[in-house]
Amino acid sequence: MQEHEYETRELRRLLRDLVALSSTPAMWVGRELPHIADGFADMLLHTLGADAVYVALYSGGLIEGIRAGKHPGFKAEVERLRKRAHSQGFAVESAVLSSWPSQLRVALYPIGLAKDDGFVAVGSSDPNFPSETESLLLSVAANQAAVAVQAARLRMKAEMERQRFAELVAEAPAAIGVLQGPEHRWAYVNKHYVRVTGRRNASDFIGKTIGESLPEIMTQQFLELLDQVYGSGRPYFGCEVKASLNRGHAGQPEEVYFDFVYQPIRSAEGEVEGILVHAVEVTEKVLARRKIESALVASQRLAAIVDSSYDAIASKDLNGIVTSWNPAAEKIFGFTAEEMIGRSIRCLIPPELQEDEDRILATIARGERIDHFETVRLTKSGERIDVSLTVSPVKDEAGRIVGAAKIARDITERKKTEQALRTTERLAAVGRLAATVAHEINNPLEAVTNLIYLAKAGAVREEIREFLARAEEEIERISQLTKQTLGFYRETKTATAVKVGDLLNPLMMVFASRLRNKGAEIYPEILEHPEIKAIPGEIRQLLANLLSNSIDAVQEGGRIHIRVSRGDARNGEQRSGVRITVADSGSGISSAAREHIFEPFFTTKKDVGTGLGLWVCKNIVENHQGSLRLKSSTKPGKSWTVVSIFLPSFEEDAVRKVVTQASPVLCEVESAAS
Repeated sequence: MQEHEYETRELRRLLRDLVALSSTPAMWVGRELPHIADGFADMLLHTLGADAVYVALYSGGLIEGIRAGKHPGFKAEVERLRKRAHSQGFAVESAVLSSWPSQLRVALYPIGLAKDDGFVAVGSSDPNFPSETESLLLSVAANQAAVAVQAARLRMKAEMERQRFAELVAEAPAAIGVLQGPEHRWAYVNKHYVRVTGRRNASDFIGKTIGESLPEIMTQQFLELLDQVYGSGRPYFGCEVKASLNRGHAGQPEEVYFDFVYQPIRSAEGEVEGILVHAVEVTEKVLARRKIESALVASQRLAAIVDSSYDAIASKDLNGIVTSWNPAAEKIFGFTAEEMIGRSIRCLIPPELQEDEDRILATIARGERIDHFETVRLTKSGERIDVSLTVSPVKDEAGRIVGAAKIARDITERKKTEQALRTTERLAAVGRLAATVAHEINNPLEAVTNLIYLAKAGAVREEIREFLARAEEEIERISQLTKQTLGFYRETKTATAVKVGDLLNPLMMVFASRLRNKGAEIYPEILEHPEIKAIPGEIRQLLANLLSNSIDAVQEGGRIHIRVSRGDARNGEQRSGVRITVADSGSGISSAAREHIFEPFFTTKKDVGTGLGLWVCKNIVENHQGSLRLKSSTKPGKSWTVVSIFLPSFEEDAVRKVVTQASPVLCEVESAAS
């Protein structure tokens, strides 16, 4: 019976203590952390009848509540126990028990779910401490303390944020004020508001209406907007107000413009109790806008002229960044204004001419003008065009050079016409010279022909007679060329059945000595090669020019491959014929040279080339309605050049219709150079 009464008393005590602990957070509302630590220590000391209590709270530093009584070393012993508990890895939630020199037992509990708010340690001389009831009370107390600690932390943080916000508003470079009540009286203005309005201090505003403090900006529209915000609770942005303020500048009032923003301030119940006023001075913006408006008509006039120009007109800054781009520039270069504005003008300049832009910008920076500078520029498609540039410096209102205006005129067609005229004149001069040389060659040729004839009659060895026959054929070819040069060229040439492979073998013997001197090898490969209708002399000249170029290109130990095979056109047409491929291991042809390789008088052979060989080859192929392709690589150790020619099969009548006459003088000059 006594045991039952004891348990009943213990249960009542437990319920009483739990009820007391449940009111802990409310009891500590509004208290600071040091007060909470001390109050928590006192409560545990009396509630549990403990001998010593140590409360540690963490909030940027250690905050303590110590009730150690006759145990002065209690705090140090608790710290030792706490460190040992962490190092040994047993849970802090469990009671950590230790024997004290005076038989004091210690229980250690964390505060907060994350275990980082602090801890509480309770010591008791009772050998059964902590009982289940005491453990439960300690756990509840620790959790209740965590609630109070978090509330105190949030309150401290809110107060710090409020103070920080107040400091920011007070020192902000924007004019900020607060109006309260339906009469719109000032409750607060910051330093900048006082300064921009030309007043002395905040006392010129606080408690006064707008009409009393700032009559310069007081208008009916201004008041109506304030009433609207106060009544509707909706913010208003962008009210521009003009005022004449005396702000201490030479004692004269100045015209000032403000842009006001009104934001309603609500009470805890949601009622509008004031208006936050944010005033931004926009005087410079307004004056600049007026200046822009006054210049708009002139700029529109200028824009109309620029837009209607046939020349490309653009502007750029001193770093070469495009700032304007007219329609003619879009048409000439292919880039739209959206693509070019904000982009460097260097994208139009070929890589090898990038230094031009550096010189242009340096000239403009000195304030000098560039007139009719002829150069080359790139279009969006990568095409190179000839242009004439006129570039002038652009200055701002202070006279500083801030950029350049550029006018570009497309002179590509003019350049082509000039080049065609120069080429025609050179071809005519070469033709006259070749005709003279051909006339002088005729007599020696006849003598050589007679000597070969006599040598053949006296030759004993078959091999010698074969060599003399080949020489006679080549002499006959030279004779034919000289006759054409002297005026027989206009005669109709006869297209006959030709097997390209049969024309190749004699050429091998002609070039044999050059190959030996070069230390190079040639590898002919004659596969199936059908007959085609063609002019044999021109096909022979085509092969000779290609082989000669390859021999000139290779070094000692070089290789030349020539293949003759049946082929088809590669341009989608259903045509069959013969494909001739000449490949060599020479130094290759650069990409820049490949763009001009088939133009007359363009040569990569600085000492012996005339620049007519490939031009003649191209004309021969086109005269036979064929196609010619050239590929090349200049990589060190991996250089090569391949020329591929397709010649279609035709009936004889068709060949006569399509073949146009090419000057044999040019063939002869290239052949001689070869």
